[in-house]
Amino acid sequence: MTSRVIPFIPQALIRPPHMLDSVPTAWDGVELILADVMRRFKIFPGTALEFGVFCGYSTAALANFFNVVIGVDTFFGDEHSGFSGNRENFFEQSQRALKDYKNVQLVRMDYREWIAMEQPVEKYDACHIDIVHHYKETNECVAWAVQHSDVVLVHDTIAFSEVRRAVQDVCWETGRVFYEYQVKHGLGILVKE
Repeated sequence: MTSRVIPFIPQALIRPPHMLDSVPTAWDGVELILADVMRRFKIFPGTALEFGVFCGYSTAALANFFNVVIGVDTFFGDEHSGFSGNRENFFEQSQRALKDYKNVQLVRMDYREWIAMEQPVEKYDACHIDIVHHYKETNECVAWAVQHSDVVLVHDTIAFSEVRRAVQDVCWETGRVFYEYQVKHGLGILVKE
């Protein structure tokens, strides 16, 4: 059984003032709805946790709205990113791209390591997930995130059916409401009723 998907229709599209324009991303366009998401779901701009930094575009977008953004990634890339650099260069590239964002902390770690350790904060004001696009990993990460944040954003719900199915299953199991920004690759927005 799956959860019903409610299309998220933003009231306004607003480009955050300080964005990265020179890094590869599949997240372009999603940054335009963040102000509306923050307002609509009454998200406190404290700490956002992001699993999957890639080159930092989504991290920069979140940094426009949150006091602290913790970006967790192995910095290896994945089979879907098209990036095949080595660990050092990918991490350093992201650090360089995000150097002006003083509220961003990058952590070189697999999401599984992060969720297994004691957390620096009990609850995050938002979590964003854009990891390897397989059902098992997405389901595991999203299931953890909904226990640690009232609002969970999941990228690629349209581009990858396994991601969408994992999100729907977590929503069904936890009673979360599944909104979806149905533009480009899709952004799932999981909230408590």
